[in-house]
Amino acid sequence: MDTFKQISGRIAPMLEPNIDTDVIMPKQFLKGIDRQGLDKGVFFDRRFMAGGQPNPDFILNMPGWQERDIPAGWPQFWLWIES
Repeated sequence: MDTFKQISGRIAPMLEPNIDTDVIMPKQFLKGIDRQGLDKGVFFDRRFMAGGQPNPDFILNMPGWQERDIPAGWPQFWLWIES
């Protein structure tokens, strides 16, 4: 068993239970066999509105959260995203 590693950084709260994997990574970004472009797909439907404009109501688009290290949800969702 691997040892636990301490992680430190800023955490962005996403207070929504049971976030579906299709919300985390929409299917249109999962067509390739490599990992290129996956960073553009994370929470795409939440991050952007119709027409591609950033959604100002989404936590990771709000001032102060663009430089977060770890978006995290409660009570059932924890996700580390590196870009």
